[in-house]
Parts: sequence; structure tokens; C-alpha cells
Amino acid sequence: MRHWNWTALTWRIGRLYIVRDVEDSRLIWAGVSLRNERVYHGKGSSPDDFFFMNANVFDQLCTRVPFTKFQMVVLWELNVASAQLTPNAWAGVQGFLAMCSTIGITPTIPVFFHYFDVRPLPKGGWVSLTSIKDRTLFRPYSNLYKNFKNQFFKVIIYEAGRHEFHDAAGNPLFPFYWTRNPKKIKAYSVGLMNPVDLEVVRTINALPRRLSARNLVECLRHEDCERKTFDIMSAPPPRKSNFMASRKGAGASSSSVRERVAPIALHPPIIKRASSTSRMPTVPPAGSQAALAVNVPKRHRCRCGKQAPT
Repeated sequence: MRHWNWTALTWRIGRLYIVRDVEDSRLIWAGVSLRNERVYHGKGSSPDDFFFMNANVFDQLCTRVPFTKFQMVVLWELNVASAQLTPNAWAGVQGFLAMCSTIGITPTIPVFFHYFDVRPLPKGGWVSLTSIKDRTLFRPYSNLYKNFKNQFFKVIIYEAGRHEFHDAAGNPLFPFYWTRNPKKIKAYSVGLMNPVDLEVVRTINALPRRLSARNLVECLRHEDCERKTFDIMSAPPPRKSNFMASRKGAGASSSSVRERVAPIALHPPIIKRASSTSRMPTVPPAGSQAALAVNVPKRHRCRCGKQAPT
């Protein structure tokens, strides 16, 4: 069993940007009151609905609550709690959202899982995404796994926030608590897609591949996120070394190679200010205190970051 510094974790979480604005800060609060709680425990005797989240997902991946509709649908489709999805899987979701926003397409489950599949571990362990060979969109986000099992805390839902996390019948919009039966997902075939999703796949396939997930996610920190993401996606790919050039197949001219890897001619997007209704996962400008972390009552200053069973 791992040990962690409760004081340090409390200090960190108290300074995280968890919500988008002051309005959203009234919907939830953060904290864990019981020393023996684990992320793989259920609701127990808690009178409030809650879900665990990893601090790195907020701090490094610019995720905010309430989640976007697409984020919740991904969790529902996978049948996993938000804490059950590994940080690099969250990076894939965030990078995909940034990319879709920039090129003006709506992210859907068939399109997302055309590029990723999911092979859960037995007995409901951590769940990660696996890029499909020859369809890899992003390079992995490094350093996300460092001590990530010690960085969990509760996001507890106020009554005023239930509409953001439940449907009209009061059912959760995604699994709040650790599941024992995550869904195995095989990559969607284009033959099973509707015409709209098929056109989206064609658009994405025209983009450069193996973009930096870190760089795309970093764009979410800025109000001009779409323009910064556009710059990344429209930048020319790095040149191959002379050694790699010498390994090219016979008869392949430099011009034909450039034609195969050149990115599509993107048009800079119209930049719109992020808002609570748009649910774009942005953060306030550096130094701003306007939307700092949600309320953390003193009696709940102890937070838990235990690892899951293996």
C-alpha cells in the first residue's frame, strides 16, 4: 500500500482549477473525509453523489467539471468511472476534443473509437486506450503516470449541480463509482458508420498524424485555443534525417513523399470566447483568481489517493 502526504495533496487540490467559472463552482465541492476510502470503493453511506478524479487530469490536461457531453458519453460507453480511466486515456480524449473543435466537427463515439480500441484488464482494473496501428493520431503524453495513484480526491455534487451530472429521471450520466466490468471496445469500422461520421473520418485522415498530445492539450489553457491548435496541426512535419531519406524506396521522389505527408490546407477558425455553456475546458489567464478551485470545507481537508486493486 502506498503512502502519501495528505497535507501536500490538500495544498495542491486547493489550488487546482476544477471548474470553468464562479457559476460552476456552486455546483460541486472537493474533499474526502474518511481516511480509509479508496478510489475503487462505492458510494457507501455517503448522502451525496460523488466521483473520484485525479489531480493531474485537471492540472496537466485542463479537464473541467461539469464534463462535456462527449467526455460523459465516452465514460458511459466504456462503463468506467472517471477515476478508472488512466491519465493518458484522458489525454487522448482531451487532444481529440481540441482537434475536433479546431476543424469544426462534432466528436462522436464511432469516430473516436475508429482510432482507439479498449482492452480492459480482468476484474475491472485501470482502463486505457490503445491507438490503432496506422491510425495513430497522437504521441503519448509523457510523465502523466508519475505518482498518479496518489493524487485522487472526491468531486461531490451539490443538489444545485445534479442537473449537470444526472438525466431528467435522476440517473447518472456516467458511472460515478468504480466498475468491475469495463466494456471491451473493438475499433469501429468505416463500413458501419453513417455518412456524417464517415465524412468526419475522411477529414481527420487528411490531417498530420502523431501530433503531440501534450501540445494539443496545452492549447486548452488559452482563450485562443482553436488558433493555437490550428497552428500545431498545420505546421509542416519534421524533416527526416539524411539516413532515413536514404532508406526510402527506389523511385520515390522527394516531391511525391512531400505530397503524401503534407497537411491539409486548414483555414484559421473563428475564435469564440469560452463560456460555461460551450463547456470548452479552458482555464483563467495566468494570475487570475476568478475561477480558482471549488469550496473545500475544513472538515473535509483530508483527501484520499489510494491505488486500485491489482
